[in-house]
Amino acid sequence: MRRNYPKKLFLLELAAAIAILALLIFLTLVNIKGKQFPREQEHSLRISAEEQHLPTDWERAVNIAFNIISPVVIITILALLLQIRKNRKITRELEFYANNDVLTGVFNRRAGIEILKKEIAETMRQDKELTISFADINNLKWVNDNFGHKIGDELIRNVCEIIRKHVRTTDIITRFGGDEFLIIHPHCNVDDAESIWGRLNEKLDELNKGEGFPYPIGISYGITMYQPESKIGVEEFIALADRKMYDMKFKNK
Repeated sequence: MRRNYPKKLFLLELAAAIAILALLIFLTLVNIKGKQFPREQEHSLRISAEEQHLPTDWERAVNIAFNIISPVVIITILALLLQIRKNRKITRELEFYANNDVLTGVFNRRAGIEILKKEIAETMRQDKELTISFADINNLKWVNDNFGHKIGDELIRNVCEIIRKHVRTTDIITRFGGDEFLIIHPHCNVDDAESIWGRLNEKLDELNKGEGFPYPIGISYGITMYQPESKIGVEEFIALADRKMYDMKFKNK
């Protein structure tokens, strides 16, 4: 994810702030020089008008010009700062939606594949364990047909939140498709991944026994550990987990 543009915005903000500070200091110095008040008259009879330093026409013109221009310059710079902040917010939002799923907030398919590529490369270099889970929500079509797509979206969000709460903090969740999720488990073997799904399934059983949802929540999943010696690519690695997921779904029918 590129962050060069926000860095440039920060530098522009800093430059604008320095420009305002420099302008204020300059105006203060000009006013100090231009506004020479009559000296305090200790003895009014001794100090004549000639002894008092009065501003010249040029100094008065400069003071008037800067008193008019300075507020305009400051307002312009402040407006520029506000626009820069607005652009930064828009840039961050665009960056978020380019890499994250709008419905669930987790990584989208494109970002998930890029992350998995990096994890595979690191696994090849460091000979570490890497496992993925490919998960599919059961009966989403039935929920959509019987309760509507709004409730179907609610089911997707609920499943995503359940997964989020029961995987490790180092695991990476990706919404791969409509009802499909790819979970990347760095430094994890198949047994560890099965333990994660064991806890997750216990939570699903608990929720299904309650009365919180008008539909059953079920997830089919397949777990695959990366084998560096196989040198398979990302798509094939995901396909292995996908096939195991379909095996589970078929057995549960």
